[in-house]
Amino acid sequence: FPSHDSLYQATLSGTWYWKSTTTESDTEFYLIQTGNEVTGIHCSSFMSGSKLDCADSNGEDSITLYLVSENVYEGTIKSGFSEAIINVRLTLNPNDDTVYFKQLSQPSEEYYLPNHVHMTLAQP
Repeated sequence: FPSHDSLYQATLSGTWYWKSTTTESDTEFYLIQTGNEVTGIHCSSFMSGSKLDCADSNGEDSITLYLVSENVYEGTIKSGFSEAIINVRLTLNPNDDTVYFKQLSQPSEEYYLPNHVHMTLAQP
């Protein structure tokens, strides 16, 4: 029997993207995992690019996540549109290189992120 981590280690490191099938909207997460912590930046384009919600250009991370159980990460995303803090969960499916992205809170401020979507790992 292969050990649990014999062939690969599931990681969120990489570029994850979601593209809407109905509207001109897309979101990308650029993530780096170090141990049980994941940091990174995001960029969303909604309404054909008229609404942009991207990390501040000052280089600060907009995404901070922690491993809470196997392949499940929880943390926050800071909106670049309104500075709203959204609690989120990403669930990694290492078998097909997708993550399921869910918002755990919906702040009252305006922000642009998808909810209940599957994101795909962009090939490097």
